[in-house]
Amino acid sequence: MDVTYRTADGRLEFRFQAETDKVAFATVASIASIFELDSACGHCGSKAIVPEHRNAGGYEYYSLRCRDCLSQLDFGQLRDGGGLFPKRKDKDGRKLSDGGWHFWQKQEVAASSC
Repeated sequence: MDVTYRTADGRLEFRFQAETDKVAFATVASIASIFELDSACGHCGSKAIVPEHRNAGGYEYYSLRCRDCLSQLDFGQLRDGGGLFPKRKDKDGRKLSDGGWHFWQKQEVAASSC
């Protein structure tokens, strides 16, 4: 079957083929979990958010970026490579402030003494 899915805000439209209604449902759920996750920046409330993808050092990074305050919501990748999830918790499982929206800061690597 041919499927067309438009996000609630109407900014994005996805068209895809699905063999069954279950596959169509799962695909729409996956799209919604990323592109309709937040309708506004969790830090400043701006609706000017866009998806961002970059490759650095051989690693792929996915996030939503606020055009106004430049904060971002990072996505983790499922181990099987089949999907993304929003990073809303820290490494210890505690909820992050602003729903996970943050300003990127380069982490400095401590120099080791030989």
